[in-house]
Amino acid sequence: MLGFAASRKWVYAMPVEGSLRHLRRGTSLILLLILFVTPWITVGGHPALLLDLPSRRLFAFGAIFTASDTVLLLLMLLFLAFCLFFFTALFGRLWCGYACPQTVFLEEFIRPLERWIEGSRGVWIHRDEATWTLGKAARKAAKWTVFGAAAGISASLRLRLRCAPIPTILRTPLPGTSTPALPWSRQAYDERDGHCKGR
Repeated sequence: MLGFAASRKWVYAMPVEGSLRHLRRGTSLILLLILFVTPWITVGGHPALLLDLPSRRLFAFGAIFTASDTVLLLLMLLFLAFCLFFFTALFGRLWCGYACPQTVFLEEFIRPLERWIEGSRGVWIHRDEATWTLGKAARKAAKWTVFGAAAGISASLRLRLRCAPIPTILRTPLPGTSTPALPWSRQAYDERDGHCKGR
């Protein structure tokens, strides 16, 4: 947090265990399964959940929403917003604590990786307050490299799944070679106007 005249104060989260933490972990697992499995499920020839921005269409479990369905989508979003406020008033911060994508990724990916690379909370604070050394720089570089690689692989896999399922991707050789294409290689696919080459 930034103070009026102070430097930034970093947050070093302490790992917490308990029944609510186990509930959050179970909820996060379900939400992550939905996120990573829905692109592989095909309904009506399209992924189960796909927001196709170039074509201005939303594919949601067999239903196709276009720009002419804006009023219907608006009503659905207003209903979801009402549910958010209603259940927050009844039960507290359910969305922020258990279902928000930022919370899910922060608690299940970012913080465990930070603890694995940086060490426990006390060690991490002590290292950050110390002067820069080669080990400190290597830890910071490793942490951000892992974060960047995970984000890039995740995003490219989701984009690549629009063209072919995973087994096809891994078996397809790059043009002019016999080497299987990596799912994130640009040469492995070509998208034009939201459609895959060869379709």
